[in-house]
Amino acid sequence: MFHWTDKRIEGHICLCYIAYAMMNHVKNKLRSKKIEMSEDSIRRALTKMQVSLVSQENQLYYMRSKENKDIENIIETFNIRNCLISFLSHLLSIIYK
Repeated sequence: MFHWTDKRIEGHICLCYIAYAMMNHVKNKLRSKKIEMSEDSIRRALTKMQVSLVSQENQLYYMRSKENKDIENIIETFNIRNCLISFLSHLLSIIYK
């Protein structure tokens, strides 16, 4: 940790705690569905989850990254498949006004 002021150190510790709490929430939610994943495999899966907006012949399409079993487990456990598309649609409608 390379922070020198009290405010920066407190902010760093706060972010670390938030990340820790979120990781525990994800692990507990997966475990409740009888899915065991390590912290490393959760991080790798979340890093690989991407959605791109593609324009072709004046049509906009969403193209998701290829899913593997870990990504599929997270999406299904948190029921976010349609939520992600709705959120991105709303966000892009704001951006492209």
